[in-house]
Amino acid sequence: MMKDRNAIPFELDSLSWMDGADPDSWPRSRYSGAAMYPDQMTISTVALWPRGITNAGHTYLVFEWYDSSLDAPRTSQRRHEIYDLIPKSEASSGAQVESSQRSVTTDEGEIRFFDDLKYFPRFHRETREMIPAYFRSWRNRFEDGWKAREKALADQQNPPRFNLLTLGGLNCSKWAIETAAVAGIDPRTPIAKLLGVPIPIVENYFGDLVEEEEIMWCRRNVRKHP
Repeated sequence: MMKDRNAIPFELDSLSWMDGADPDSWPRSRYSGAAMYPDQMTISTVALWPRGITNAGHTYLVFEWYDSSLDAPRTSQRRHEIYDLIPKSEASSGAQVESSQRSVTTDEGEIRFFDDLKYFPRFHRETREMIPAYFRSWRNRFEDGWKAREKALADQQNPPRFNLLTLGGLNCSKWAIETAAVAGIDPRTPIAKLLGVPIPIVENYFGDLVEEEEIMWCRRNVRKHP
């Protein structure tokens, strides 16, 4: 069955960067490359997959939208906000969070915020090896995406408790799923639906690799102008 590419919400795919009227005149999503038009918001989950069988991975939630109030050319009028849930004990230690291989005991949680367009891909602090990150993205109505963003902001003020197995708390993936659901998005993979508990490393099998933005566009331009 053919996808209705005008549907809302719509899970973006490898062809989404060509969707819409005159997409090159609008800001682009950092991940899918899809054009971001007024009255739309792009919501993405990004899952890190560090090496090592004991690493469970780590999931982030990203909001992107076109903002005409920014003092920049229209193609650069892009808001990009990253949120994630981690144990407060790790936030206070300043440790690099790249995996949910934490204690299964319940801990106070903390919602972090980043707006760095170059936050992904991540690199190991000591070896400088790239930590693979995989994304899934959805195009959504702006008002629905804004409601999910408001939940993320509210959770910053009153964070949920963290528990890797979601026993008495949420893990990073479960928090991202519940927050995206406010926008009418169900980012659960078939495995997560079956198990009832999302495991970040499993979620990666259903996403696309996050590349450096310059590399991503070089590859797409070759496809567009072979």
